[in-house]
Amino acid sequence: MATRAQIAQYFAYDFWVKIVGWTVGIGILLMFGEESRGLGIFLIVIGLVVAKFKLIDTISDDAIEEAYKNFAESNFEKARMDGGVDESILIQSPDWFWHVDDFHPNKKKWREGKDKVTRANTRGIVVLNYGRDQIFGWEIAVNIETGIVSHENTSEYYYNDVVGMEIIQGRELILRTAGGPKEYKLASADHNESGDITKGKTVVNAVRTMLRERKTSR
Repeated sequence: MATRAQIAQYFAYDFWVKIVGWTVGIGILLMFGEESRGLGIFLIVIGLVVAKFKLIDTISDDAIEEAYKNFAESNFEKARMDGGVDESILIQSPDWFWHVDDFHPNKKKWREGKDKVTRANTRGIVVLNYGRDQIFGWEIAVNIETGIVSHENTSEYYYNDVVGMEIIQGRELILRTAGGPKEYKLASADHNESGDITKGKTVVNAVRTMLRERKTSR
């Protein structure tokens, strides 16, 4: 499990790439001067040491996704209790998905991973609990680098009032209800923030299946 220090290092990766590049680059230039050769060697060594501790040992993109997953799943029970949901009325295990959120308790950071996906250190998390007659939603935003979270929001939607759930152009997840749509951004133009929408698609399919089963059984 990634620590907050490791997560902070992940999002500082691009900064340290520049530091190492400048340090080693200047060191190489100084190597050409007889009087400055010693300083050049020193700077190159410093750059390599920084690369070892700030770049080579950086956690993977998958570790960031795992950190969000661990946060979501560790809050399943809290989501149920915050929504006042009696466990006896639940008919299957909860689902969760993430969305782009504007919660900025600290400076929001982004990084394009090796897989070309741009991740942020802050996301919105939605947990869905499925009851016999309704879906219970629980929303929170979390900065996984600092551990700071927003206030929780809870909601519930009766199956008869849910029209459907869909993903639009891979950028927006929409829960359509009789009272109007509930929208979640899966991507943002800000820093081209994106993420793996596989989880979103899984939740959409689960909700669609649930709606079909509940409505046909009536």
